Amino acid sequence: MKRIIIVLFLILSFSNLMNSIFAQNVGIGLESRYSGFLAQEVEKAAKESDYDFSGVHAPRNEHDLYSLTYAEFVVPLVKAVQEQQHQIDELKSTICKL
Repeated sequence: MKRIIIVLFLILSFSNLMNSIFAQNVGIGLESRYSGFLAQEVEKAAKESDYDFSGVHAPRNEHDLYSLTYAEFVVPLVKAVQEQQHQIDELKSTICKL
């Protein structure tokens, strides 16, 4: 088996396209709250940023549902923070030169 490794770059645009949500399900004797993302929105964000994101499960038939694998968000979000820190460092350097 051969493994190809590709370094992620410019992933900040992917994370900026996603909106976090808070949802509350209320029913008879049942109440649940959760926060997260809408799978359809994550799928769209990945496509728009040209990122092949493996954390979205799209329905394969009319009985299947969208779902997200939240563990798959760790790497792109860490990379987004790294990109953001690089931008902050560049801005700090520019400000110091003024």
